Amino acid sequence: MILHIYGKMSAYLKRPLKVLDVGCAQGFFSLNLAKHGATVTGIDFQEENINLCKELARTSGLDVNFVRTDAKEFLEQEKLGYDLILGFSIFHHVINRDGIDVVRKILEKLARDGASLLLEMALKTEPLAWARAQPADQRQFLSGIGFVHEMKTHATHLSKISRPTFFCSDKFVLLNEFFDAFDWMKSGNGIRTFSCGNNIVQISHSSAKIGYQKLEMEIRALQKMDASNEKDKCGITDFNIDGDERWIVRDKINGESLNDLIRQGKSYDPYKVVMDILDLLEGFESQGLYHNDVRIWNVIIDGKGKAKLIDFSSLTQDSKDCVWPHDLFLSFMIFIVEVHKRSVPAGVACRNVTISRLTCPSRSVPHFP
Repeated sequence: MILHIYGKMSAYLKRPLKVLDVGCAQGFFSLNLAKHGATVTGIDFQEENINLCKELARTSGLDVNFVRTDAKEFLEQEKLGYDLILGFSIFHHVINRDGIDVVRKILEKLARDGASLLLEMALKTEPLAWARAQPADQRQFLSGIGFVHEMKTHATHLSKISRPTFFCSDKFVLLNEFFDAFDWMKSGNGIRTFSCGNNIVQISHSSAKIGYQKLEMEIRALQKMDASNEKDKCGITDFNIDGDERWIVRDKINGESLNDLIRQGKSYDPYKVVMDILDLLEGFESQGLYHNDVRIWNVIIDGKGKAKLIDFSSLTQDSKDCVWPHDLFLSFMIFIVEVHKRSVPAGVACRNVTISRLTCPSRSVPHFP
């Protein structure tokens, strides 16, 4: 797992990585990464460990910098400049001694300064004296870092309780074979969304119940659509619907939000928007799926002027709109009027259903005979 992460990061950066091994013990990870070309610093508080590490490095002919120091004091230094920091079987001791808030701030600082973290997290349920001091929810403990992904769980020599290992970064996304830098991140409905080059990544986990369910629904809907649509695939690169996490990597739709176009007074063809969206809805319905949130903020106009729907978590087998009036046909008629009038509706729990000759597109408008 460590070598997989190292290889992905090194290939992306096109250089060997600068690695810090916190609590390096007898130097197993430090020395092995040095064999793969990394520039490694290993730190440990035990003098006997550091002496052994230095001797192992000397006899192996490896250039590794082993330092006897306190982890908290070392990590609180400004701008350490490491690409990857390993924290295995160490931070629960620091939490026990210095408290949860101290360690949380240290980890957030390291990620903010540009380092990616690979952290083994001890659990509060382990039958050991320091377990009482551990956070009840590791994900909440790490919530101040942009991207957090559980890589694996494994047992230790201390108990049969398996510990999770997390990859955490304010800079990179890593999911199976997918690795890329992200330039923005947003959170909503228990889902974190990342923009990575030509891809959009969404990730959620079981403790964020609503986002977890919505993302699973989106993945299954997109799978169903792609299985029956050879011409216009949804661009799924990778996904996961097993274990504690749900995540998906998709091709990014490049373009502008219809909502932004209207607010900025930019031009667009309302007839083409309506017909493009109608074609998509027809394709969904042929698969027994319905988009229950067809709104101008869920429409993207790409570089060729083609309108595309987003928010596929709103695909459902229930043919009802998400707010009143729930009738999908009436809801789409309201959408037509909003597109034609170039109006931005309020995001409320019901919609304006006033439709008349005065609000509907006129016969004199091109494309609306």
